Amino acid sequence: MSAYRGGPWTFAVVGLASKPTHVFGTPYFKCEWQPNPSAADPAPRTVRTKAYKILPDWGYGRVYTTVVVNCTFPANPNAANAGGKLLVHAYYSTASRRYERFVTLEEAPGSYDESIFSPPFQHDYLYRGSLAGRVTVQDIRAQAEFGNYYYNQFLVVNDCLHWYRHAANWTFFFDVDEYLYLPDGQALDQVLAKLSGYTQFTFEQNPMSTKLCIKNPRNGYSREWGFEKFVFRNSITRVRRDRKYAIQARNAYATGVHMSQNVYGRSTHKTETLIRCWSRRCSVCPTWPGSSPLVQWTLTPARAASRCRMWVPCRSCSYHSRWATTA
Repeated sequence: MSAYRGGPWTFAVVGLASKPTHVFGTPYFKCEWQPNPSAADPAPRTVRTKAYKILPDWGYGRVYTTVVVNCTFPANPNAANAGGKLLVHAYYSTASRRYERFVTLEEAPGSYDESIFSPPFQHDYLYRGSLAGRVTVQDIRAQAEFGNYYYNQFLVVNDCLHWYRHAANWTFFFDVDEYLYLPDGQALDQVLAKLSGYTQFTFEQNPMSTKLCIKNPRNGYSREWGFEKFVFRNSITRVRRDRKYAIQARNAYATGVHMSQNVYGRSTHKTETLIRCWSRRCSVCPTWPGSSPLVQWTLTPARAASRCRMWVPCRSCSYHSRWATTA
């Protein structure tokens, strides 16, 4: 699907592969950098290294699974900034020398900028999953033909992680129908300062009812969104609540839907007094073939005063930076 430079000498390649092959077989990868010739070095030498393979789908993958291939070279293979190509060699097994070779990334001469890999980053924080703000839509319909867990979620979140790895101090992962809540009137900057010693923190999801609403005659319901009238429903049916998370992406090698298991540094889950998440599940629904891209209301504002449900086409694979500020 994609390949990104993760630092001066490291790259990440994200894609799909056969689940049975990687679970029951012994496939492996090698990486190769082919530098462009230049006036200073008209015949540059190719650089090769072994790759590190990560399967971040927590065992949920089906016929196909998400694979993250980490290519780390001994030094920057494009130190002269002459450009070049990153190739991956995908070997069938450790018992065979047979492999497939393909180009995953190309760097144009002069395009390498080492400054983007060190603070200060462009943004304080980014988040993936809402309808507001700037949106980049990934077309993954072709990939939907390859059976993976829940519309290739693991593929999408890992693409997002490596695409924006050095774009912000923190990257939040939560859904279009979830909204952050900071207890006691805390500011987000204050919360993140308290959690700065961690690479990753998770926060609890609290479900809002789509059938129970606040009914206060003093409020002007016609001026409110449907989800503004939802109330909290305390309905824990399992040992724990679901959680979402935020991560310092530069310290992560791969990630998951609800947290990452491939990070450098500490993680914490004791965040209930600092940050929580209100979930409006089943109130924001995905698009269907032929539907209008505009918001579609099933109820008039007057009727919505007694019934909260609303239907909004969502973009399940959107990345954006509503909180994109360093000021």
